[in-house]
Amino acid sequence: MIAFISSAKYKPQDLILCSLSPYFAGDLAFTRKSIGEKNIKKYIGDRRMKDYENYDFDKLAIKIKSKTYILYGTNEGPALERRINDAKKKINGCKLIEIKGAKHDISQENYQEAVRELITSNFYS
Repeated sequence: MIAFISSAKYKPQDLILCSLSPYFAGDLAFTRKSIGEKNIKKYIGDRRMKDYENYDFDKLAIKIKSKTYILYGTNEGPALERRINDAKKKINGCKLIEIKGAKHDISQENYQEAVRELITSNFYS
């Protein structure tokens, strides 16, 4: 999420987003319903949820001119799946990279391997 938000301002040539979080202003109602209010309070907190209301995905997405890759795991949940599919439509030329069996955890070996493969094949070949 930080990389996405800052890339609208700093405009990198390439952008790799890993499991783009579904916590933008337009996502919050669906995310609250999907995750559950009890879990939001436990894992995220009210102040952070309030802060997320300041970030409009659509307004940021139109500023992204970078070659963009979004990696995501097949076991991440409906809120994240919804965010990724929307991002694919709104970020021009965005490429989705599915990681079979991965959760919302970049430390998983299959997730790290996908990142290594992307970097190697696109930036060093």
